[in-house]
Amino acid sequence: MHTVPRLKIFLPYLVLLAFTLVVVQPLWQAQMLCTDDGFYHINKALVLEETLLAGHFPARWMPQMAWGYGYPHFNYYAPLASFGLIGLHQLGFTYPLAFHLLLSLCVWLAGVGMFRFVREWWGETAGLAAGVAYLTAPYFAFDIVIRGALAETVALIWPPWIFFFLHRALHAGPRSEFSLAAVLSLAGLLFTHNTSALAVAPFTGAYVLFLVWFPSSNGRGAGGEGERVASLWPRLFHGGTLLALGLALAAGFWLPALGERNLVQSDRLLVPPIFTYYTNFLSVRELLAWPRFEDPLLVNPSPEKGLGALAVGLAALGFSANLVRRRHISVSIFFGFFLAAFALLTLPFSRLVWDTVPLIEFIQFPWRLLGPGAFCAAVLAGGCVQVWPKRSAWVAGALMLLLTYGHLGWWYARYCGPMEEITLARTVEYERATGTIGTTAKGEFLPTTVRVFPDDTSIADALMRGEQPAYVSGLPENTPLVIENADVLAYRATMTLTAPAQLVFKQFYFPGWQATLNGQAVAITPTPDFGFISVSVPVGVNTVAFNFGNTPLRTLGELVSWATALILLAAGVWIAKGKQPPFGSVAEEPLSARAGLLLFLCGLALAAARPLLIERVPNWVHHTVFDGESVGAAQNPLRLSFQGGLQLYGFDVDTRSIPGNSAVDAALYVALPEPALRHFWPVMYLRDSAGRDWTHPQAFIPPRWHKEPPPTYLWPADRYAQWARRVGPAPGAPPGEYELWFEVIDRENGANQSILDENGNALQPQWSLGTISIGRPTEPFALEPLTRTHTRFGPITLLGFDELPVQLNAGDSFNLSWHWRSENVTATDVLAQVQWVNANNEVVAEVELEPANHYGTSQWQIGDEWRGQHTLTAPAALPDGAYTLRVAVPGESGSQTLGALAISAPERIFAPPPFEQVSGAQFSGVGELAGYTLTRTAESLQLTLVWKATATPAQRYSVFVHLGDEANVLAQSVAQPANHQRPTPGWLAGEYIVDTHTLALNAVPAGNYTLYVGLFNPVNGERAAASGPGAGADSRVRLTEITFP
Repeated sequence: MHTVPRLKIFLPYLVLLAFTLVVVQPLWQAQMLCTDDGFYHINKALVLEETLLAGHFPARWMPQMAWGYGYPHFNYYAPLASFGLIGLHQLGFTYPLAFHLLLSLCVWLAGVGMFRFVREWWGETAGLAAGVAYLTAPYFAFDIVIRGALAETVALIWPPWIFFFLHRALHAGPRSEFSLAAVLSLAGLLFTHNTSALAVAPFTGAYVLFLVWFPSSNGRGAGGEGERVASLWPRLFHGGTLLALGLALAAGFWLPALGERNLVQSDRLLVPPIFTYYTNFLSVRELLAWPRFEDPLLVNPSPEKGLGALAVGLAALGFSANLVRRRHISVSIFFGFFLAAFALLTLPFSRLVWDTVPLIEFIQFPWRLLGPGAFCAAVLAGGCVQVWPKRSAWVAGALMLLLTYGHLGWWYARYCGPMEEITLARTVEYERATGTIGTTAKGEFLPTTVRVFPDDTSIADALMRGEQPAYVSGLPENTPLVIENADVLAYRATMTLTAPAQLVFKQFYFPGWQATLNGQAVAITPTPDFGFISVSVPVGVNTVAFNFGNTPLRTLGELVSWATALILLAAGVWIAKGKQPPFGSVAEEPLSARAGLLLFLCGLALAAARPLLIERVPNWVHHTVFDGESVGAAQNPLRLSFQGGLQLYGFDVDTRSIPGNSAVDAALYVALPEPALRHFWPVMYLRDSAGRDWTHPQAFIPPRWHKEPPPTYLWPADRYAQWARRVGPAPGAPPGEYELWFEVIDRENGANQSILDENGNALQPQWSLGTISIGRPTEPFALEPLTRTHTRFGPITLLGFDELPVQLNAGDSFNLSWHWRSENVTATDVLAQVQWVNANNEVVAEVELEPANHYGTSQWQIGDEWRGQHTLTAPAALPDGAYTLRVAVPGESGSQTLGALAISAPERIFAPPPFEQVSGAQFSGVGELAGYTLTRTAESLQLTLVWKATATPAQRYSVFVHLGDEANVLAQSVAQPANHQRPTPGWLAGEYIVDTHTLALNAVPAGNYTLYVGLFNPVNGERAAASGPGAGADSRVRLTEITFP
């Protein structure tokens, strides 16, 4: 007879479980999630488990990390999530399965916590709606299926539970189990994830003040004003005590983590552009992203980081409904305010807050505030049941189905392969393969004593083989060494020395390490550069021991934690002996059994529909835009074929006009119709009309919203991928029009993969994605030239210049990059004059140049700093000798030396050298192909061209030789004349240049073919106009016919 009431108690939790099963299905595949951080979390848990099983608690130093040299990981990184993973592993689950199981459990527990909390305000139906809004939140999905951020995912459980326990504790008074639970949950958050605790702490403190100031909001009647004021201080003391006890209970972790920050290289953590807050703001489009769809054929989906338009819209609706119904208006205002605050702090205009508030930079990513933001949005979304209070269960059910289906597009994953157990050997191997240190992004917990990371891999190699590493070095050869305890954290060995030695123990020194010699403490001297532990050992039989222990600050933190635990234990006994005050819920009528059962069945039905219907039949949330011929998502369709088989289907460029200190996001949609065993890679450039490169040095980095695809050799043949890059101009780039180019290279050897024509011939190495208009920066540049000068020439100052060559051949070109500042406004454009000065201080050549390309000084504003780039060519007629390059400004006094250059003049031939065949073809503005000699072997053709210069070209032309027919090129050679030794700007009229090219014939089938030659400008691909014997309309000169074999 009690079955139904008891079942009714559990119904809300079963409903939440059913909806959890809808979204966590990617975690229940027989494959490991392919995430950013998943393997790191597993690896750090495994090493922690090894340390704990060796009898070390608390475990702060991980001896197997950092390639086996040790790492104070858990002195700074909260360990609770790793403990959860270890616990599941100890129950018999493999680490990958335990990882997936723990993430699934987090989703359900977060939903349950939200249900318990919101139920306090608006009833069980509102609690269920809020629970589903939270457990399906896009950011929750992003943390799990994209980042694999275990610690932060566990941390998302805590806020609703903390707020629930605080609410009940401040209602029931100090003598309630909820006070204990509030303290434990606060400490749990601190022990789980550093940055989440930092983000949530002010929010939690504000909530305590809210409950103190609005006693009617915690379930009690308001009473009179006098009664409210009289009880203010006791409530404030109670709430403050709970917060203080939560901090004290976790002091064993956070006190040394903060107090010993100066002992490690934490500055490595805040390295732009990936790990700095100012490069990780969101756009409004990302923050309020519309529900997305999953494309099953896209290799690398990049779900937006955001709250989602659906969640924010329902939060706004719930907020409005509560205002209209006058239901806990203060609660709605509180969570509405913090929702807005968290959302706004993820946007760029909040930069001032991030620049000035202490410690906030250690949150790293503003989008991490989406976690507490999703919490606030879910609370308010629960208030939507007030839209139709009499049918709150129906409203809640509709909200839950809408939220789950609407957010489902975020809950899809990619996989790295079958679940295989992780071992210590694989952990060390993974750390080396990824180039990471101690399972952290940048080795930010390396002790400051480590100035250079060792390149000796012997310890890591031994750990990977399962052998005992040789931790001791520095002893004389053949010294007997008896290891009495091989535990690195309690190492002890005996040795017999015939001469004194400086013993090195290959663990990084970090405060807490202690050494004893024959039972007596001895001083540790860190080795230079590597920072290894080192002690002096005298002649004779010696026993040396190394132990890792505490520092005074760690001891203090642990004492505070243990003392707090004893206080809580005593409080628990006191509470248990007392009479518990009844807690009358302020909630509406509880969920009926019928409504609860119906919601449970709806959740199960949706969970079944996902694999059976949603993922089999194209629908709004699951469909593809790729048909093998085009990508519907591409804003600019474009079909190009590349060497190696890569196909381009289109591209996106998010904007065509940017300030000089901004960037564009460009995306390419590509596929490999046939699998390729090569690793292709996109490269993008910004160039001006002269072909000069103005690309920011970090243009190779993807935008922060983009999820990089795996290497191309792993791409399935029936899928497509998105490559995206954030491309901006170099600092100081003058305003103007620039061309955005891209090329594809083989990452293994850097070889360009040419774009092919319809016949499979190499067409060109790069392709333009259009023009980008670059304007003035939003704030003036502060340029940092490699060589500083600060030489003033009237209205402008030469700030400095970048590296210049010291030796050149006549005709060689080089890039002059200089930096200028405006001191005064000029009515006319000022030009700078670059002079070549010989050893006799005579100006032998000079050229006038714009300080900033195509941006005259008359357009400069006072304080502007601009960069100019110019291609200079050593004059072809310069004789051998030493020259000085200097700059002056006509009409202004003084000059500035840029550098000394040694010029070598090439050996020139003015008499025609021998050749077998006469050509006589003319190339406009360059010269004449006087003749050639052709030598043929079974494997190659060797073509020796003889050029006669008719001028000194300003352009740097390359020579191409084609073997093929009118439509196809079967073999080719492309190079500057004389194997790059005689560039065309170094030619003098009347001289001859001998230029040899070799064409491999191994891929040429039998047939009759023609040999062609020509010149082209490698910057823009334009060919030099050809005329005379053999010249064709395509400016190729036909030399001879060749038959194979």
